[in-house]
Amino acid sequence: MATHCHTEYAVQKKVLLEKSLLNLMLQQPYKEISVTDICREANIPRRTFYHYFECKEDVLESMIENLMQQCFLNVMFDLHLGPEYIKESFARIYRFWEGDNRTKLDALIRNGLESRLMTWSLQFIRAERIGILSNSNLDPKLVEIGLMVGTTDFFPLLFYWSRDGYRETPEQMAEYSIWVLPQAFYNL
Repeated sequence: MATHCHTEYAVQKKVLLEKSLLNLMLQQPYKEISVTDICREANIPRRTFYHYFECKEDVLESMIENLMQQCFLNVMFDLHLGPEYIKESFARIYRFWEGDNRTKLDALIRNGLESRLMTWSLQFIRAERIGILSNSNLDPKLVEIGLMVGTTDFFPLLFYWSRDGYRETPEQMAEYSIWVLPQAFYNL
């Protein structure tokens, strides 16, 4: 499990280790990467690695958590405003992944780690659905189901887009998302 960083130096070291893992994932399969490889890539001693992480999986989880938090912070859904706002929210999500985070998404997909993105998102949604419930008169169970179904249906579209070389624009992918996702998702 990753330790929480409270100093700028600690945050920089964790980010360096995450970037090093990403660089290695672009060169070789994740399962073949060792802590030693990550430390060598980051040019830091192993003891420093263990100050922040227990294992390479913790580095991966930290990278995914940071990535997904950025995604959710940058593309908050305006669910209660109607489908036209949802479409723009989807377009913002696709732009997020098409931009600086494209390499990270591609590396995760290339290494068969897509499920880690989905798992993190579902955990986040379970924790954050309270905010949606406080703004509505909806059944909490229906909100959770709608968000879970919407999330699990969204990610295959994102992964398809990456595997297909990002040929469609984020706006086109937003159109596809509106068409594919269940109507219950929009009624939240």
